[in-house]
Amino acid sequence: MLLVYPEVGERRVRRIEVRPSLRLRGVRPRPRPRPPFPLGDAGCRLVRGAAPALPHAIRLLGVRPGNRVLVPALHHGPEVDALRRAGLECLFYGIDRDGAPVTAELEHRLGTGVRALYLIHHLGLAQDGERWRLWCRDRNLLLFEDCLHAWLAHHDGRPVGSSGELAIFSPPAMLPLPEGDAMIVRPPGDADGWSGEAAPVDAPGWRLRFLLPRLSDEEIAALRRANYRLLLSELEDTVAAPFARLPDGASPYVFPVTSDRPQALLERLERAGVGAIGLWRDDAGGTRGDRGPRAVGLPVHQELRDPDLERVVAAVRGARRPASARLELVEDLDALGTEWDEIACASGNLFASREWLGAWSRHFRPREPLFVACRTAGGRLAAILPLELTTVQGVRVLRFLGHGPSDQLGPICDPADATTAARLLRRVLLHPPVRFQLFLGRHLPGPQDWASLLGAARVREDASPVVRFGAATWEEVLASLSTGLRKEIRYDARRLAREHEVRHRRADDPAALQADLDVLFRLHTAQWGERSSFVRHEAFQRDFAAIALDRGWLRLWILEVDGRPVAAKHNFRFSGSEFSYQGGRDPGWKGPSVGLVNLSHAMHDAFEEGAREYRFLRGAERYKFRFPVSDAGLQTVARGQGALGRAALAAGLALDEAPALRAARGLVARRALG
Repeated sequence: MLLVYPEVGERRVRRIEVRPSLRLRGVRPRPRPRPPFPLGDAGCRLVRGAAPALPHAIRLLGVRPGNRVLVPALHHGPEVDALRRAGLECLFYGIDRDGAPVTAELEHRLGTGVRALYLIHHLGLAQDGERWRLWCRDRNLLLFEDCLHAWLAHHDGRPVGSSGELAIFSPPAMLPLPEGDAMIVRPPGDADGWSGEAAPVDAPGWRLRFLLPRLSDEEIAALRRANYRLLLSELEDTVAAPFARLPDGASPYVFPVTSDRPQALLERLERAGVGAIGLWRDDAGGTRGDRGPRAVGLPVHQELRDPDLERVVAAVRGARRPASARLELVEDLDALGTEWDEIACASGNLFASREWLGAWSRHFRPREPLFVACRTAGGRLAAILPLELTTVQGVRVLRFLGHGPSDQLGPICDPADATTAARLLRRVLLHPPVRFQLFLGRHLPGPQDWASLLGAARVREDASPVVRFGAATWEEVLASLSTGLRKEIRYDARRLAREHEVRHRRADDPAALQADLDVLFRLHTAQWGERSSFVRHEAFQRDFAAIALDRGWLRLWILEVDGRPVAAKHNFRFSGSEFSYQGGRDPGWKGPSVGLVNLSHAMHDAFEEGAREYRFLRGAERYKFRFPVSDAGLQTVARGQGALGRAALAAGLALDEAPALRAARGLVARRALG
């Protein structure tokens, strides 16, 4: 069954502007104690306009009329006009597929009179300012950073505009503000470039000075990135290379769509009530030449709603262009056959496999399963949404299948399609094929910003540490560990082998599997007690272990000392990753750490068999972080639908945040989240 969503009609609709409108609810009563960069920087000054202030700023830096500046050939025009009015000569260079300057062209243009590199952070997609600061320092050049469209942007955690001797910002490009700009001047060796100077520039009006620190918020950049990613998932084929990938720290100004007929596209957008702007001037003098795209900038601002984004996509595609993806309901797990197997393998997530979810469904019996397949216009399966509709305390809850024993939930897709899958999930939440009041997205994989992508509230984050195997030999892996951990692993293994008869036995015999699982559950219960969720789900775990053994995924290691089992490690191998799922050890054992010895043996075996990584899975236990792990984390988000859903969401978040209600919070979590 194909899910059909409403298209943009001919009726009069609210116009979508390129810039957000001023809303009282978005204005904080007081500025934040620490305003975002560049506010508060010693070299920052608010000016009525950057163009008239630029000649004075560059004189403070010792740049004189007749000097030359290296400027990207891809530009908007006004910035070049301002440099020329200051008496500077512009030498143009090209940019590469990442939007960075082409170094060979820069080197070719170096010569007498070149005083500065003008670096544009195009449309808020940040360049590596530190890299170019060092490049300029080695050539005795100044770095000018054009951040007019990059308010609140970062690169590798460093604010854009914090590297150069000159930086120019335009807050009204991103915020509902009157005209006014911000400039930073940092002469070498001077912390405050404006000190002692009577700058012949106009100060901004009181509205800018009052509103700017009350409107600026880092969340604005996150919302813009989410909107940009959603448009990119639908319009990727219309975007030029430098802008088809969104860096994590970007603060997008607009979404650039290339067109052979930009004026016709602007007119079509206007008829649909979508504001847009033309990008990158074609100068008759050839300042831009044929470099770069002819593009139209679409709105991505923080005030956009889901229907607004859908209308923007429909207006760009036009009546004759089909949507880039479609959604269809699927009867059951097996309806997609090997397509499901292939996409689960591409996802790298064991808990997305048909085998895992099939066993889970047999034991946990979802009340109303809902399988949604997401296909591209060409018919390729891009994602699967395995959902369940259930009722908790009178609230109809939509959540992913697998809750409880599963470690990672969410859309099933190749990581490259994660943003597309999130956008399609958002479409399902906006136009649900079934009625629900609360969506709970539990244990969704990072580093995606699921709250922004789904228009949901962030409930909590869980650690999910991973050891990446980048070494060529096991000795190199051990060398990457801390000295203390490396010595402990080697010492305990040698001492155990010296004092006892030691055997690491892998469960690989179907006839003996249940007996081996008996050992696992006995050791796990001895260590953790009967209340462990692993013990409560014993029937399911035994069922799936047999399936995993048949598929070649099971890695159950039992450590025997003098013929007695003292530790068990219950792992799975799937799609090149080792999943460290559960374990147990004899708490009465006295001697070397059998748990650590068995863990290091399982990790060594995974490395030798070609696994790319060892996944410790959910939880922030201290022993995991003794290893050199990376951690993108797992996120839990929620979205209310209707008055009842919003009330349930507010109540749930209140429980989650109130330390005095931990017992009630645990009860709600067990009942609502499974």
